[in-house]
Amino acid sequence: MESDSLLMDSSSESEISGVLTDYKKKFVSAMNQVRRLKQQIEPLKRAKARMHEVLCQEVGSEELVNEILKGKASEWIGRAQQINDLKKRIKELSSASNASNVAIVVDHKRTHELEQAMEKINDALSESEKQRRALKSRNRILEDSLAEAKLGLRTVLDKDRINSELIAEMRARLT
Repeated sequence: MESDSLLMDSSSESEISGVLTDYKKKFVSAMNQVRRLKQQIEPLKRAKARMHEVLCQEVGSEELVNEILKGKASEWIGRAQQINDLKKRIKELSSASNASNVAIVVDHKRTHELEQAMEKINDALSESEKQRRALKSRNRILEDSLAEAKLGLRTVLDKDRINSELIAEMRARLT
């Protein structure tokens, strides 16, 4: 009888050892996935910081950027709006000059340069907005993946804790 009991105990210990090994492998795998996700997030953080830096250069100051992002800077006008306002003003002045027969010399070269600069700025703004949306989407996906990985890791850790308690209980019964 005692030999049967000893055989059962050693087989239970080997089963428990196998389960623990399996949980350890799962834990290591989950940790590797978390590390990979952290590595994927880092370039996104750097890109976000760079975009914020460029935005600060365009707007003028960090405080103004923060106010704009919070929607508190109602007086601030972006470059595109300034260009549109200037175009309207030019049209108004042109029509006023035509109506009153006032001769206004328009520097066409300067206007053309400003329009080209405006097109470049609009193109850069569009590209930056596309990149921002893509980064935001990627960030959301990575955050969701990280949350899933954390949930999986939490589950593995809970199972590991339960198994440790069971092992301790079984060892207590054996002694």
